[in-house]
Amino acid sequence: MRRKHDIEEEEVGSRSYGVERSRAVEAAVARLRHGLKEQWGLFVPEELKALEWILGEAWAVTGSRGWEQIGFNYAPPELVEQLIALGEKAQAGELIRLSAAREAKRLLSQLPPPGEAPDLPEES
Repeated sequence: MRRKHDIEEEEVGSRSYGVERSRAVEAAVARLRHGLKEQWGLFVPEELKALEWILGEAWAVTGSRGWEQIGFNYAPPELVEQLIALGEKAQAGELIRLSAAREAKRLLSQLPPPGEAPDLPEES
């Protein structure tokens, strides 16, 4: 039988995890917004909610150390649109949540680490 103390510790751990996850998503969204500049305004609130949701799922499968190595500010609008689509499909039950999270992680892992300039296409 679980003791009251065990349940309290579990609840504290769960809340701590939720706070850490929320902070990580909030910071990622801020960096995405900064990187996209005026293009950020093209996304509607429902899309941003789906984006936040999928980022939270991706954070859960990436871990905090891996998350810190993602250069969110380098994300192009197309990548953000892909993430939104993943979030919408998973929330609608059209895609398994874990599959969507892993795909989001894969997409985000293609971004260069923070502080490293992305490879820009050469002009001809």
